[in-house]
Amino acid sequence: MRRDLRGWRTGAAIACLSIGAAGCDRPETGAVTSRTESGAAKAPSAESMERADRSLVRVINAIPGSKAIDIYAGDSAAFPKVAYKTVTPFHQMERNASKFEIKAGPDGKPIAENREALVDGGHYTIIAMPDEGGPDKRNLRVLNDDFAPVPGDKARLRLVNAIPGEDDLTLKLRGFDDELFSDVAFKREAGWKDVDPFVGTLVLLNGDGKTIATLPEMKVMGGKSYTLIAAGRRNKADVIKVEDDVKPAVE
Repeated sequence: MRRDLRGWRTGAAIACLSIGAAGCDRPETGAVTSRTESGAAKAPSAESMERADRSLVRVINAIPGSKAIDIYAGDSAAFPKVAYKTVTPFHQMERNASKFEIKAGPDGKPIAENREALVDGGHYTIIAMPDEGGPDKRNLRVLNDDFAPVPGDKARLRLVNAIPGEDDLTLKLRGFDDELFSDVAFKREAGWKDVDPFVGTLVLLNGDGKTIATLPEMKVMGGKSYTLIAAGRRNKADVIKVEDDVKPAVE
């Protein structure tokens, strides 16, 4: 007998849809510890970065089959040689208005670019992903992480679709009828969703209802935030996982 997802609810699913909006900064956000397959990294509190007139940015490379990429912020190679599925630590950005580009060298022609107005003290994740226009083109998607401490009896999830040609991704927890996320289009982020902690297998489905990736024995713990990036191909995907532990600000 299958079950419903009792106690699962949408949290800040529509918050901060305007990337970089001034109302989206999180002054109550303390230090952030991020964990990936490569290990753990820590980032300063929003308050300390706000005092320093800086924001925090990290990069995730979701371009399969490519060489390591360099992402420039202005004239500086702020994130050099980022390999596929790599999640960089947060990097302090001194300028609020930044132009981000993927290019080979300072004089190279950009194959992707994005301009964003960053808020002092804000945390941002840049996702490099393919483009439907051809192999010589790329996309840079900038997310305002909208971090906030999570109650111990809840966790936060979000799903990002970085698979070109796939506009209907669905994420489910095996053994439950309810969908965690559905109809997530290419280049889109589904938004944060508050859920009860669990240990189980997450299943990623494409628009045809075919399972294209599974995350067995995924442990989603209370008090933490989880970003899942679907990358790869429409019929066979990789899922890049990031766990963020957001501490309350010290008063």
